[in-house]
Amino acid sequence: MNREIVLETNRINFTNVSYDLIDEYLKLFNNPNIKKFITADPNPYTYENRFLCVKEALETDTLIILSMFDKQSGRFIGNIDFDNITSDNAEIGIIMDWKH
Repeated sequence: MNREIVLETNRINFTNVSYDLIDEYLKLFNNPNIKKFITADPNPYTYENRFLCVKEALETDTLIILSMFDKQSGRFIGNIDFDNITSDNAEIGIIMDWKH
């Protein structure tokens, strides 16, 4: 799929979050080596949970999620999100897995 690049570095293309990537998000978020750093909840993330997160990012201005793709391979490698956005601050989270 041809995705609109909203930001790029030498090695990474950043695109807007997308419903068609939910299966990729689930693989990443449910990876036990990653999940242990983002939640203490032992239950796996679900399709519905990730769908609602994508929906929030696309429909509000308090959450921005950018998906990251390795430029060389074109593979999805993670997300960066800006949450609880106000006029003067935001929380930032980065989840990456080059081997994903």
